[in-house]
Amino acid sequence: MNERHQDRLELLDRVADRVPELDLEKQSVEWTTLDDGHDALLVNGGGIDGGSGAYFANAGEDLPAVGLLDSIVPGHIGCIVIRPDGSRVLARAVPDPLAT
Repeated sequence: MNERHQDRLELLDRVADRVPELDLEKQSVEWTTLDDGHDALLVNGGGIDGGSGAYFANAGEDLPAVGLLDSIVPGHIGCIVIRPDGSRVLARAVPDPLAT
């Protein structure tokens, strides 16, 4: 198995373990490569260009989730870091310019 495939499987496992409320089988998912060369899992469009989704990427032992943060900070977009113990730290949030 190549390294890229292994990294993707690790990311899927982390999402399943740390975000159990997110059923990936019921979501629209696809892969993309970030500017730094790492793969990211786009969920429901990945929240790119003001969309309603988010994306997940590996960052050391942490799992950042970037995009719409409505479930934690209503009306905001930003980044949450999900640590190995499952705790969630709000890294950054800004008002969603498309929120009504």
